[in-house]
Amino acid sequence: MYNRDMNLGLVILSVGLLECTLAIPMILQKVKRNNLFGFRTKKTLSDDKYWYPVNKRSGIGLFISGFICIVVGSFMYEGIIDDKNVFYILSVTTVPVLLMSIDSYLYQHRI
Repeated sequence: MYNRDMNLGLVILSVGLLECTLAIPMILQKVKRNNLFGFRTKKTLSDDKYWYPVNKRSGIGLFISGFICIVVGSFMYEGIIDDKNVFYILSVTTVPVLLMSIDSYLYQHRI
């Protein structure tokens, strides 16, 4: 039986799991400077003294964002939350990523 809430919940849950998985190497500072993965700006790509602390902080934010997506996706999959309030769902799942990006950008200028 097709259930749109369950399918969207599964997508959000999967995105959250992916975010958490990608965040772990960043938190553990296992990601070397590169042009593909991590919080990349001119400053972070210029020196390891910026790359590792900024990416650790960014990874923590990404993990928190992923965890929020996992919770929201699980609630949707179980039918606790439905997709009628799309704005709420989008804000709960995307605002943490935006805040993490802003925080990491500002943090790189403080260290």
